[in-house]
Amino acid sequence: MLSGIIQHEEITTIFVINILCSSMVTCIDFSKIVNWEKRTLTCFGNDIQNGANYKSICKLTIADSTKLIETDCYDEEYTEQLFGETKKNSNKISSKRIRTICNIQCKGADRDSVISKIPNSIHECVRWHNYNTLKKDDQWYMWRSGKCRNVTITFEVHCGFPTHNPNEFNILAQNNISLSTKIHL
Repeated sequence: MLSGIIQHEEITTIFVINILCSSMVTCIDFSKIVNWEKRTLTCFGNDIQNGANYKSICKLTIADSTKLIETDCYDEEYTEQLFGETKKNSNKISSKRIRTICNIQCKGADRDSVISKIPNSIHECVRWHNYNTLKKDDQWYMWRSGKCRNVTITFEVHCGFPTHNPNEFNILAQNNISLSTKIHL
């Protein structure tokens, strides 16, 4: 945790910057002002009748545009790790699975939020189990696995782009507003 003081005219605002590191690779500074942009990924599947096909095509819309654009999707083999299981405790046989990964064009975003799946009644797609987002390098992707790869579904994701506009911090200082991003577990 870092702390600092902003002096703006005669007003002193104390702020605390909390940096959350979910791993050694990914650190998110939750004190930054973020511009959120919407991404809508629509995947056209063969639906469950032909469960072995898994050849769905996905299209992307950015912000409130109605234009469907092509997005890069590819299949990847991965090892499924059960919740709470560590790599050291790997005396079980791990199963290799295939997931489809699609670029949602959020390069430069440092966070994301899956807002919804449409229709929400599709029980073949369960977040964290067989769909979610994934960050590789500086790019964000939506992944789907299992039966979720073969259904027609739409995901709405918001990408958080940190702003580098100093005026947005001055607005906070001018109004004597202090931000707290403490996380209580």
